[in-house]
Amino acid sequence: MFGMQREAILRRSHWQPGHKLLAYIEATQHRSEQALPPSLLRDYLEDENVSAWLSGQELSADIEGTAVDVDATIRLLVSEQPTWHQTITSFGMSKVSYLQVERAFQIPEEALSCFETTRGRHTCHFDYDADGRTVESIAITVSFAPMFQLGNFSLALRSYCKTGRTRALLHGSSVIEARNKVTNEASTPHIDSIQCFISQAGHLFNHPLLIPVAMMEERIRRMSYHQRFDLGQRLHQIEATLGVTKAGRRLHHSKGLGPEGLIESDLKRAELTVKLSTAITDAIGFTNTIKCDARFIQFLLDTNFQLLREGLVDARLHRDMKAIVYDLKCEYESITEYQQSLTARLQLQLNVVSFYLVKSFTVGSRA
Repeated sequence: MFGMQREAILRRSHWQPGHKLLAYIEATQHRSEQALPPSLLRDYLEDENVSAWLSGQELSADIEGTAVDVDATIRLLVSEQPTWHQTITSFGMSKVSYLQVERAFQIPEEALSCFETTRGRHTCHFDYDADGRTVESIAITVSFAPMFQLGNFSLALRSYCKTGRTRALLHGSSVIEARNKVTNEASTPHIDSIQCFISQAGHLFNHPLLIPVAMMEERIRRMSYHQRFDLGQRLHQIEATLGVTKAGRRLHHSKGLGPEGLIESDLKRAELTVKLSTAITDAIGFTNTIKCDARFIQFLLDTNFQLLREGLVDARLHRDMKAIVYDLKCEYESITEYQQSLTARLQLQLNVVSFYLVKSFTVGSRA
C-alpha cells in the first residue's frame, strides 16, 4: 500500500530546489570523548551537490580520531518546504535528489505519505538479520499535526544498531528559514533547536530516539509559548475589558466596559464578541491539534522500552531517555490541563457578553 502511495505522491508533489532550501547537520561522538560535546558541522547544501554529499566522507574522517574510536555518527539532511500549503507537498530539492537520499539513507517507503499528511502520525520498524534474531536497523517516521504557531515538520530516520550510525531526513516549513510563512514574521528555525539538543546530548548521542525526542522538545517549547503569549494574553485582555477581578490578586485592571458599557455600546459589544469568538475558535483548534502529541509521547516511551528489551540500549541509556520523555510528558499534561481552563474561561466570558446582548435588546424594546 505504501508503495502505491509513494508513487502517487512523487507525481503530485512540487519539487522546487532553490538557494538555502537544503541544509545538513553532521555530528560524531568518539568513545574517548563521551564526556565532551560531539563534533558537529552544519552548513547549507545546494541541490546539485546532494549526490556528492551523500557519497562523501563522513565527518569522522575530517576530525582527529580514527574510525575505530568513533562511537556514533548522525547525518541529518534538512529540506525546507518552499510554501505553506496543507494540500500540496513541496520540497526544496529536486525529485532526483530526493530519490538519491531515499536510497542512500534507506528511508522507509511510508516516509513520503508521512511528509504529505496533515495529521499527526508515526511508525517504527525493527529490521532483523537473515536469521531473524538480531536487529540490524530501526526505521522511524514522524509527522506532527501542522499549526503555523507550532510548526509543520516531519522526519524519516534509520538508525543502524551495530555501527551507531543514524541517517535522517527532516522536512517542513520554517525548518531552515528564519521566517514564518503564514505571518511573514521572524521566527527561530527548527534546525537551531534540534542542533542545540544534539550538541548537548552527552551519552545519549547514540540513542536511536535522539532526533525524534529533539523534535518533541521543540514542539513542547512552541506549545508553551503560544499558549502563554498568544492565547493567554488574549484572554487576559478580554477579561480586563470586561472588568473581571480575580480573588487573591492585586491586578491593575481598569474598570472595563462594565454592565452599562456592554448594554449601551453596540460597537464595543460587537468588537468584544468578535474577539471572543475568534479566541475560542483558536483555543479549540489548538486543543485538537496537540491531541496527537500525547500519542507520540507514549510512542517514544514504548519504543524506548522495546529498545531495552531487544538489547539495543543499556539500562543507563534507557533510564536517562525515559526521564527526558517523562519530563516532556509532564510539560505536555500541564499545557493540556491549563488549556481546558483557558477555553472554559473564554466560554464563560462569551456567555457574559451574550447575556448583555440580550439585555440590550430588552432595554431597546422598552425605550
